[in-house]
Amino acid sequence: MNKVLLVDENDNSLGYMEKMEAHKNGGKLHRAFSVFLYKGENMLIQKRANSKYHCPSLYTNSCCSHPLDDDIKFYARKRLVEELGVDIDSISLKEVKTMLYKKTFSNSLTEYEYDHLFISEYKSNFFSLNLNEVSEVMWVDFDSLLKDIKINEDKYTYWFKKSVEDVIAIIRKQENK
Repeated sequence: MNKVLLVDENDNSLGYMEKMEAHKNGGKLHRAFSVFLYKGENMLIQKRANSKYHCPSLYTNSCCSHPLDDDIKFYARKRLVEELGVDIDSISLKEVKTMLYKKTFSNSLTEYEYDHLFISEYKSNFFSLNLNEVSEVMWVDFDSLLKDIKINEDKYTYWFKKSVEDVIAIIRKQENK
């Protein structure tokens, strides 16, 4: 059974629930993570596979999923390998922010997530895509990405649009130290 970790609004663990059940009937708050890989002024975005249970074929951050305990960084690193074939060391992967969001999609499923946002610089162009999860990846410069999101917002996932501006600001501040 595919499970998610339910949490309260302070990210305290409340137990497990089957993943699809947690996304029905208005959704149950659960823990998630989103990873943003960057290189200079470019962000790696992925296009979600057409077979995804929600938001198929939309562009989003480099990788995201649901951790099963408090070692969120472990699950983020593991998922980067599973989706993209990218192995980032734990020192390079930094949690920079959390966000709480709730969004019901056209298929009546609801994402209600306490999302931990991670960044890491990735200088390589090596990827081994899991086509069950990701249909393509591409590097996009920050300013072009932000502009395209404003013009073509329906091409992007809700959580990505909600977080990307803050993440880019954090990356730029970190890189200009």
